[in-house]
Amino acid sequence: MDFLYSYIALAEIYVLLGLSTNLLVGVAGIFSVSQAAVFGVGAYVVAFFLMHDIMGFVPALMIAAACCVALNVLVTLPSPRRRRPVRWKIHPAPGRGGPGGAGIAFVAGGTRHFPRSEC
Repeated sequence: MDFLYSYIALAEIYVLLGLSTNLLVGVAGIFSVSQAAVFGVGAYVVAFFLMHDIMGFVPALMIAAACCVALNVLVTLPSPRRRRPVRWKIHPAPGRGGPGGAGIAFVAGGTRHFPRSEC
C-alpha cells in the first residue's frame, strides 16, 4: 500500500507543478523560467527540515514559503520593467529555424525583430 501512496503523492506534486505552470503561462501570459527552480527550493527546504527532524511539517512549510518568496524577490527585482508587453510569436523566417524556415520572432510595438542565428 505504501507503493500506491508514494505514486499518489508524486502525482499530486506533478499536478501542482502543472497547474502553477498553466496559471502563469496560460492564464496570466507570463513566461517564467525560474518557476521550477523556486518549486525545487521549496521542496528541498521542507525535505531538509523533515529529514533531519529539525521541526514539523507545518513550520517547515512556512519557512519554505518564506524562502521561496525571498528567492522570487531576488530574481524579479533586477529584471527590467517594460511599458509594453513583450510577445513571442512564430513567424515564417526564411533560413532560420526548423522545417519550413519557421523561427521565433520578437514582437514589440508592432515591429518584428528576428534573433540572430547561432551558426
